[in-house]
Amino acid sequence: MSIKRLNRWKLVFVMPSFIGLAAVLTALGAGFSPHHWWPVAAFLMAWAGSASYVALANRASRRRAFRLRDAPVPRGVRLRKPLWMDLDVFLIAVGIGAAFGTIAAAIGFPGVGLGIALVPAGFGLFGVFSSPFGPSSLTFDDAGLRLYIWSAQCLVPWTSIIEIQSDGPEGFVLIRLSIVDPDRVVNSVVPDTSRNRKRVDRLLMHRVGSSRAEIWLERGTGGLDGATLLRAIREAMAGRPPQMN
Repeated sequence: MSIKRLNRWKLVFVMPSFIGLAAVLTALGAGFSPHHWWPVAAFLMAWAGSASYVALANRASRRRAFRLRDAPVPRGVRLRKPLWMDLDVFLIAVGIGAAFGTIAAAIGFPGVGLGIALVPAGFGLFGVFSSPFGPSSLTFDDAGLRLYIWSAQCLVPWTSIIEIQSDGPEGFVLIRLSIVDPDRVVNSVVPDTSRNRKRVDRLLMHRVGSSRAEIWLERGTGGLDGATLLRAIREAMAGRPPQMN
């Protein structure tokens, strides 16, 4: 998330939640019906808390990306995406649901508001435990890029990567690897089971027979931002010596 987008997020999504919460708590202190306004306050608390976390997590992500931008990426070490980076997906959904829940509760239907809030929260929870574009962890091996998909792992040899590109705006950069001989990647799966082979095969997008395919790595894969991941892969492809762990 860029600085401009983060400021817009604070203005449009964070500030209204705190303003609304202050207004409702003031109304409660003035003696307005607690039966009506406490559910509204609860939704506003969930909205304000989740929105604040997302703002702080994105600020921490930017600092982390800046710190790692020119730092050496270790070889032979499994790099995982920290859980706190994944939670923003869930909490964005919670915040959106809580915002709609606030409206429903304010007009007198807190039960309906809860039902509305649970729908995006459920989708957000699913997003934490699923990766729409690819694996969330990886290892830079001497032989290639090792990717982890649930219980499976596979190896993409450096020699199989013929092109690497980045797509998307700042903060949401995706890495696209164009590879040859995708069957070699599928055959490298460990443990070698039919289910794991299917998982790796689904990872290979826009597959053209057995000759070419693409692999997409989403932002935060291995805990690395898009620019760092792009640099590290290009350095490994160029045959630069591995860095110190």
